[in-house]
Amino acid sequence: RKSLRLTPSSRQLRTTGEVVNLMSTDCERLNGLFPYLHVTWSSPYQVILALFFLWNELRYSVLVSVAVIFVVMTPLTAVVAGRIKKIQKQLMKVKDARIRATGEAITSIKVIKLYGWERKF
Repeated sequence: RKSLRLTPSSRQLRTTGEVVNLMSTDCERLNGLFPYLHVTWSSPYQVILALFFLWNELRYSVLVSVAVIFVVMTPLTAVVAGRIKKIQKQLMKVKDARIRATGEAITSIKVIKLYGWERKF
């Protein structure tokens, strides 16, 4: 809806391909969010329950292992997230070019049909 409410001056800042690409990406992200939304409330309970059972079996070694996991996984997660962000930007550029080319092809087909430049059968 908001894409239809853009002013003409703001429409000139972005191509149609970019707008369609951004809208489709937003829809994909929303679609991917809902199946995992329950994880936000259930994960803390699962972690606490797992730590409780591990504490009953291993006692203080659980604290060491959790500390090691945090020390190793936090920087690793940051590196992976940075790479994913770079790849996502490259992917968006390729998608923009593809959508722009498709739009130009469709516009050209419309022009050919409109002016009757196609051959008769």
